[in-house]
Amino acid sequence: MQAAETRGRLSSAIRVWDTFFTVSKNTPQNPKRELTDAEVCDILTQAMADVGAGPDLVYAFKKTGVYGSAENVERLSAKSLDAFDGAVDDYESALKRPVQ
Repeated sequence: MQAAETRGRLSSAIRVWDTFFTVSKNTPQNPKRELTDAEVCDILTQAMADVGAGPDLVYAFKKTGVYGSAENVERLSAKSLDAFDGAVDDYESALKRPVQ
């Protein structure tokens, strides 16, 4: 899969993420608090699934903590993008291996 295509597929997931955190969640029953890393990962993973991101992209995000998209590609280091793209490639290679 081409890196640009991979990043493009995640763009919509990032828009969902931005929308989620733009909406105020601060109510008396739900006071504003810091989210844990695990909660952020779960929210992003769910957002990716909600917009139909492939399991390869979810795997790459969970493995690297990076989500390459058209909106943030210029802010990410080449090393981060390479790690993300490499994780996508690893996922796809694993699917091609014969079952043992």
